[in-house]
Amino acid sequence: LYTFRLKEPGFGVDLGIAGGRFSELRFGYQLARQTLDTTQGTPVLPDIQGNQSLLRLRFAFDNQDRAAIPTHGIRSLTEAQWVMASPVAQKAYPYFSSDFSWARLLAPRYIFITTINGGTTGSGQIPLPLFSLGGSLRLRALDRNQLLGSSYYYGSMNLLRSLSDKPLSMFGKLYLAGSYEIGNAFFRHQSANPFQDGSFGIVGETFIGVIFFGGSVGEDGDAKI
Repeated sequence: LYTFRLKEPGFGVDLGIAGGRFSELRFGYQLARQTLDTTQGTPVLPDIQGNQSLLRLRFAFDNQDRAAIPTHGIRSLTEAQWVMASPVAQKAYPYFSSDFSWARLLAPRYIFITTINGGTTGSGQIPLPLFSLGGSLRLRALDRNQLLGSSYYYGSMNLLRSLSDKPLSMFGKLYLAGSYEIGNAFFRHQSANPFQDGSFGIVGETFIGVIFFGGSVGEDGDAKI
């Protein structure tokens, strides 16, 4: 298990235009001072310190009705960057990432949500922060950030059934949920074969975000409760 701490104080400037209520296009510049320290385990990257500067173009569209557990709509965020300098890159490189989710109400108490995410860098250059998978939000059967790399892909299908018509105390609305997930994060020349898992449990909307009580089982005996 590799645990690290990334600090990146800096600043950024964006110019943007809104395309109505649900979409926006932004172009900007970011400069940050990045420091990476290993806190536990065998390091994937050495301890580093240096400046990162980049140009970015981002398009966002969101017409979902809720931020945490939507019942309908699309949320999409696509970002392209030109990283001009980085403490872990030998030259400038392109960076691309995209996150997409779609939600639909199948019946008064049933919601289906699917997500497709991915990202990569040009010529196998290493981004900072790294693309990562594992933990309570993406590939639950793995430890947090267990998979790291310069490219990644992820997809999920989730079926939720509401257990109540009204929010319950601090837990908000509770759902019985079943999920299937597939994905991988990898460096250049590593295997891109997918890891798969399934989970079942209770999901709740709270003031601090989404909470999950349940279990997940994946390939090769990986499991979490």
